[in-house]
Amino acid sequence: MNIYFTSYSIRNNKIILVAALMSRNEEDIKNEEAFLSDLLKVNSVSLNNNELTIKTYKNKELVFKEIALTIILYA
Repeated sequence: MNIYFTSYSIRNNKIILVAALMSRNEEDIKNEEAFLSDLLKVNSVSLNNNELTIKTYKNKELVFKEIALTIILYA
């Protein structure tokens, strides 16, 4: 499993993504490259209940769900 941290906004029917990719091995790097390649082939974008769905021209769906992060610091 590989985890991507992203933020996004939609302006004038265009999506702006900022992603942090954190791979360290060759297989994960190849997966990240495929992921980024898919993002360049966007056919449609929808936002519903804090879930962003991006569909590529090959009907591949990339789904991003908003997750609240709580950090607890112990002194």
